Amino acid sequence: MKKLLCSLFLIFSTSISAAQSALLPFERVGQSSSTSSYQAKKEIQEKLVLELGRELVIQMIGEEEYNQKKKNIDRMIQQNYGKFIPYVKADQIHANKNSSGFNQKISFEVSLASLREVLSQEGLLYEKVKDVRVLPVISYLDSYDAKSYKWWYSKDLVYGDFLWRIEEKTESILSDKFWDSGFYLLDPSSHAYSYFLDPKQKLESHRRSDLVAMGKQFDADLVVYGSVHIGASDENSRVSTVKLRWKAVLTKNERNIADVELNWNTKPGDYKEEVILGIGENLEKAVDSLNKQVVDAYQKGKFGTESMLLVLKGDLNYQDLESLKQSIRLSNYQIKSLRERRLKSGEYTFELDVSGQRDQLVKHFETWQPTDWNLMLSSANKEEIELTIQKK
Repeated sequence: MKKLLCSLFLIFSTSISAAQSALLPFERVGQSSSTSSYQAKKEIQEKLVLELGRELVIQMIGEEEYNQKKKNIDRMIQQNYGKFIPYVKADQIHANKNSSGFNQKISFEVSLASLREVLSQEGLLYEKVKDVRVLPVISYLDSYDAKSYKWWYSKDLVYGDFLWRIEEKTESILSDKFWDSGFYLLDPSSHAYSYFLDPKQKLESHRRSDLVAMGKQFDADLVVYGSVHIGASDENSRVSTVKLRWKAVLTKNERNIADVELNWNTKPGDYKEEVILGIGENLEKAVDSLNKQVVDAYQKGKFGTESMLLVLKGDLNYQDLESLKQSIRLSNYQIKSLRERRLKSGEYTFELDVSGQRDQLVKHFETWQPTDWNLMLSSANKEEIELTIQKK
């Protein structure tokens, strides 16, 4: 009985794996003008790999997008083709009969899922957002003096310069790190953004929707929000504890894409002096973590996308569902990611990150027919696409 169960499990697992990483066969014939058969083989394979890679990438992201990133995509294909073309078989090379040089037929097997993954890892599978603007909305709190500071407060009202020195240090490090990654941190303090805020917006705390609205008001793609809180340590009365918690939310789809939490104790001494002395190194750590998460989200195509639901109605077993999810991901370059939201018998709901015009995606599902499935578009609106599916 155990052997039977193990065998069934292996068959089931293998079939799922095969569905997720199916290899598609291709054959190409290449030419080389080289007089050396050894050199000709090398040239033909490199040329055919690049041509096949380009063809598949264009099918995946569109010719216009490819042309904008041609140099980087070609480099990616040449350096990483082994990750998505695991099988290459070259026939015997032949000298050309009517001209110099050689010709050769090569067979390839390609994993489109792996190609998509490599494009994503290289930051090439997304719509590039120009001039990404980041709005900081961070609170600085001093529990000792019961003071707080945000960029819309007048600095004259703050006790000394303690909190806004921390703000300047924080935003300086944020600005440098984001700039190195291709993002631009807005400077609301220096540019008097506070004059453009409604009094109702000048709150101690905000809902995420309020922060998104504020970001849109200043044409920001991303809002970094949270707090830096200075207070007495619970462990030692001679030291202070700094608690930092930041998040980052996209203004277009209201999705949080980063979350950083860092706590540390100061050295014994005057709390203000010790906080200022030790904050630089810890801010670097926090900003590095935040920046990494933001860049990762950018490379995965979460910027410049909107969320919408995809509902599949039909009878699916687990294997069918996994195979169909993979087919949907690969079916259209507008689909940047797909996540399960609700799964129940006969109805399966996913959340898509979608770039470009939603109408184009609807048209895609009107005509797209995956292998082994009959698909019909049941309904579509700005928030949701519903498909009815049936096994052929």
